[in-house]
Amino acid sequence: MSKRESVEKGGCSKYTRKNDPVAALYEKTKFPTKEQMTELAAEMGTTFGSIRDRFASRRSNRGDTRNGLLDRAFSDDPNPSRSDVVSLSQQTGMSFAEVEGQFANRRQALLDRAFQDNPNPSRRTIVSLSQQTGLSFAEVQGELASRRQGNFGQRRNPAPKSSNQTKSSKGTLKRTHNEMEDEEEDLAESYEEEGDADDANEEEGEDDANGRM
Repeated sequence: MSKRESVEKGGCSKYTRKNDPVAALYEKTKFPTKEQMTELAAEMGTTFGSIRDRFASRRSNRGDTRNGLLDRAFSDDPNPSRSDVVSLSQQTGMSFAEVEGQFANRRQALLDRAFQDNPNPSRRTIVSLSQQTGLSFAEVQGELASRRQGNFGQRRNPAPKSSNQTKSSKGTLKRTHNEMEDEEEDLAESYEEEGDADDANEEEGEDDANGRM
């Protein structure tokens, strides 16, 4: 078997790039739960720490941070369908409401920057903002008018009109990019500590078994 056919370091030799369970799960979620990684480790006959490190390596090599995934998705479609939001929820490990909240935050950021550049933009600019945010022409006009009136504190995050989208809870709209990155770091450290403990227990069990033999 060639090096190209072998899976990344840490996997079992019987798996190739074509049938690698890590690659298959990575396509579904870039941030698997501890339970998912534990099951995968048992399936592949390796350790939790090895699976954890492989996912971290893939995310690093591909730039698949939560913010990166959301930014790319928002750029592709600022008004995603319910199925797209569900898919993003699975890939990022975030709830449905949190994903919707992140899209709402990005729409507001675009509108804020546009207002700072010009509080009274031209019709062409409003059309462009409508396309970028997924809001209607009238909704963009309303948002800009609200800012001109100084009603910043009471304005709501607008969501594109869609019968199949649910309302996001107010609490989920407050998460910032920095908070998300801090959560990712804390989660990685937690996984690393738990994984190292699991690996150490496995090694102790093997030593005890060898001693009895």
